[in-house]
Amino acid sequence: LRMSAELFSERLQQLDALVHEHSWKVLGMSVIVSILTVVAFFDYKLRGPLHWRAIRFTMHCIKKIPIYVKGRIEEEMMSANIEIVQSVHHQDTAADWIRTLPEKGRDALAIVTDLLKYSRLQNSGSLERAKPNYMEGAVSGAVFNTEKNEEEQLVTKTVFGLTAYSNPLWPAIFPEIRRMEAEVVEMTKNLLHGGPQVCGTMTSGGSMSILQACLAYRNRAFDMGINFPEMIMPNSAHAAFYKAAEMFRIKIVEIKVTSATGYVVDPKQVKAAITSNSCMIVGSVPNYPYGTTDDIEALGEIGLKSGVPLHVDACCGGFLIPFFDQGDAVPAFDFRVPGVSSISADTHKYGLAPKGSSVILYKDKETRAFGFYQNVDWTGGIYASPTIEGSRNGSAIAVTWASLLYNGKETLRRSAQTVRSVTRDLREKIGQLEGMEMMGYGDVCIVAWTNTKVCDYKLLDLVEQKGFILSALQFPKGAHLMVTPLHGAPGYVDNLVAALREGIKTLLDEPQLKTDGAAAMYGMTIACPDRTLVTDVANIYLKTLYEFPPETSSYKQGSKNAPKRLDPEQAIEDLRKSARQLMSESISEKALTSHLRKDTSIDHADEATALLQ
Repeated sequence: LRMSAELFSERLQQLDALVHEHSWKVLGMSVIVSILTVVAFFDYKLRGPLHWRAIRFTMHCIKKIPIYVKGRIEEEMMSANIEIVQSVHHQDTAADWIRTLPEKGRDALAIVTDLLKYSRLQNSGSLERAKPNYMEGAVSGAVFNTEKNEEEQLVTKTVFGLTAYSNPLWPAIFPEIRRMEAEVVEMTKNLLHGGPQVCGTMTSGGSMSILQACLAYRNRAFDMGINFPEMIMPNSAHAAFYKAAEMFRIKIVEIKVTSATGYVVDPKQVKAAITSNSCMIVGSVPNYPYGTTDDIEALGEIGLKSGVPLHVDACCGGFLIPFFDQGDAVPAFDFRVPGVSSISADTHKYGLAPKGSSVILYKDKETRAFGFYQNVDWTGGIYASPTIEGSRNGSAIAVTWASLLYNGKETLRRSAQTVRSVTRDLREKIGQLEGMEMMGYGDVCIVAWTNTKVCDYKLLDLVEQKGFILSALQFPKGAHLMVTPLHGAPGYVDNLVAALREGIKTLLDEPQLKTDGAAAMYGMTIACPDRTLVTDVANIYLKTLYEFPPETSSYKQGSKNAPKRLDPEQAIEDLRKSARQLMSESISEKALTSHLRKDTSIDHADEATALLQ
C-alpha cells in the first residue's frame, strides 16, 4: 500500500507539472472549442439544419459547372423568361405606356379614356380580353361579392369617396375611422363568441393578420426569455405563416398532413412536438389546399395544458361557419374553445367586403399589446402604431364597416348556405368521376381532388380551355376549387363537372397529349431537385409584372396565340367618344347604362357607368 501511494503521488506530481507546462495551450483549446460550439449552436438556430444547407451548397456548385450544366441551366432560364414575358404581356404593345410624370396635369376625359382602354381593351385594341370573366365564376376564389346589388355598390362607392384620403394613423383628425374600425372589430368578436376581454385590430388582408399574430407571439416568447421561438404548424397551413417565420426569425416545426391523417393535422404529433421553445400552435378552419378543418378543440386542449398559445386561421371560415344551419354538426373553432388565443378572419372574403380588409382577434389585451409597436426615443417624437403598417387606408376600413352593416346577418347567412351547398354538390359529383379521389373531407368552401388515371395538371389545362380556371396543388399532386357565391349560378356545377368528365376522357384516349399552362409549369418544377431554380422562375414572373412590354411583339400575326385586333386608332376613338358623352351628359344612371350597352366597344357597362358617374 505504501509503494502504491508513493507511485500515485509521483504520477500526480508529473501530471501537475504537465498541466503547468501546457496550461496556456489547454486554456486556448478550451476557449476555441467553446467558441466553435456556441457558433455552431447559434448557426443552427438562426440558419437551419446543416444538412439542408449542405444540399443547397452542393446544388449551387453543380450549377456552376461550366459548359453543359451551367449552359443548359442558362438556356432553360432564358426560355422560361421568354414564356413568362409572353404570358404576362401577350396582349400588350410597347406604345403609349406612360414613363414620365406629365409636366401639366391631364384633363379628366383623357384619364378616363385611358382607364377604359386599360381595362377593356388591354392596351392593344383587342376585343378578346385575356383576363377571365370572374363575375361568372370562371376562377377559383379571388372574388366573393357578386356585385349585383346596385344599391350596395352605390353605398360602397359613396363611402369610399368620402373617406378616400383618411388615415387611421391620425385618430384625432379622422375620429370616424377610429370608431368604424372599433365597431368592425367588435362585430367580428361577437360573431366569434368572444368575451369581454377579447380584442383586436383590422389589417389589410389575411396574410397581414397572420403576420400580426406571429409577431405578437414572437414578442411574447422574447418577453418570456425564449430566444429561439418555434411555431408548430401543419404543412397545410397558409404560406403566410412561412413568410412570418422568415421575417420574424421563428423556427417552423412542420407537421405533415397526408391522406392517412385525412389531410388534417394529427393532434398527437402536435403534442409530441412541443418543447420549451414553442411559442405558438397553428390550426386552420379550413386550410387552403384541401379545405379540411383541423381539430381545434383537441389543439386547444393541448395549448391549454402546455401553456402554448393556439392561433386559429379562420380567414376562409370565419365569416362562413357561424352562418351555417344550426342543424349541421360543425365543431366549435372560435373563442368558445378553451385554449384558443387568437383568430384571424377575412372580412374581404366571405364577409363580402371590398378588398382588402381582415380582422385579427386576441383573447385579451395583454396578448394584443405584444403586436403593437412603440418607439418612445425616436427624435421625431413618440411613435406608436397598432399594426405592422403605419399609415393605413381609412377607406378600406370604412367600406368594410358599410358592407357589414348593409348586408347584415341575413345576407351573410344566405351567402354562406349557398357556398356550402355548392361545395357539397361539387364534392359528391366530382368524386363520382373516373379516377377521382377526394383529398380529405372538405365541406366548408373548398373542394380538393386528385386523379389516379390521368395527369391532374393536364386536366386543369383542358378544363381552362372550357372557361374554368382552377388551382393546382403539389406535394402531392392535385387540384382544388375555392367556392364563392358567384359559383351558385344555375348550371355552374353541372357545367364544371361536364368539363372535367370530358377532359378525363380526352386524356384517357390520348395519354401523351401535350398542353400548355399548369402541366408545363408544375411538370417542370416538381421534377426539379434544386428548389432554388424554381425560386428563380418565380422571381422572373414577379419582376415581369413590373416591367414594360418588349419593344417588339413575340407573337406573329395570324398565329394561334395572336389576339384578334381591331384598328387601334378606331378603338381608342370609340372609347374617347363614349367617355366624352358620359362626362358631358347629365342623365339618369338607368338611361346611361342603357346607352353604354348599345356601345359595342365597351364591356361591363354597369361598371363603366358607376366609374364615370
